[in-house]
Amino acid sequence: MVIRTDLADFIRHEISKFTEVIACQLKKPMNINLAGVKHGYAFGAGDSFAAALATQYLSSLKFLAIDPLSLSIYVNKSFDTRKTALAISYKGRTREVVKSADKLRSLGWEVVAITSDPHSPLASVVSNVVEVTSTCEEFPVGVSSFIATVAAVAKLLGVELNASTLKSQLNNVLIREVRMHGLVSARGISEVITVGEGSGLVPAYFTCLKLYETLCLPCRTYLLEEFLHAPIYSISRSALTVVFPSERTSKALSLSGILSKLGTPYVMVSKGSTCYANIISGVIQGLKLLIRLISEFNVKAPCYRDKKVLVTTSTPLIYIT
Repeated sequence: MVIRTDLADFIRHEISKFTEVIACQLKKPMNINLAGVKHGYAFGAGDSFAAALATQYLSSLKFLAIDPLSLSIYVNKSFDTRKTALAISYKGRTREVVKSADKLRSLGWEVVAITSDPHSPLASVVSNVVEVTSTCEEFPVGVSSFIATVAAVAKLLGVELNASTLKSQLNNVLIREVRMHGLVSARGISEVITVGEGSGLVPAYFTCLKLYETLCLPCRTYLLEEFLHAPIYSISRSALTVVFPSERTSKALSLSGILSKLGTPYVMVSKGSTCYANIISGVIQGLKLLIRLISEFNVKAPCYRDKKVLVTTSTPLIYIT
């Protein structure tokens, strides 16, 4: 295996693995049937919360995404009738995800873990495990691991996926340029604002996470309707707004005219033909934008590596070691 020491090169390589990772995940056996489930919750943290959001939209809101800490604090015997939950953690060691899964099981819930480690702390406290394809990532910045997780979720939910058709669709996205309107160089950007419409919220949220991890660049994520109701007034000329539309409507496209009149730089991401394609193509376009920013800022490694004290003190709060 070639070990990549350049961050932009690593992300390019991760993107090139997407179709292979998805195809590998689709070949994995699925012995869990959720056909009789009317509604439930999906929970995770970080990239796994982005996967929970993907679950929400891929299930047409049958499963609602929820923060695991809120779930562990507020769930009780009379919580509601949602007695099925999907606990998402790629490595299966996220502390609050394990805690919430364990509590739900003790209350009689059906809890399915979506993780790459069937022997993890999470796997030990749930009813069933959906095993996610294990990916090799030289930098601890989740990219293909997220794609594998979303593919596992899609298969679990019964979403029809054709690997060859998807490959063709993603190839079209790969060759398409991500245009930054009203901006020649990214050097003057002070923050990034990502706006998601429907399933576009998934790549919007995921893109923000990767900006935090790699550039430590301030980033805010909003649902489109929320953004229009007040945050739009806070945009400055040094803020880059990235709009991720849904696969179904075009309300997000109206933002281009507004942002142009404001004189603020923006990116209008192109949408996919289905919910799943929209999520994956949005992730790719967000990563292509990230590569450009990494290159222009001349960043060679994830910025959080330099924040050793913060990493050391926050990790025990996040993971079971």
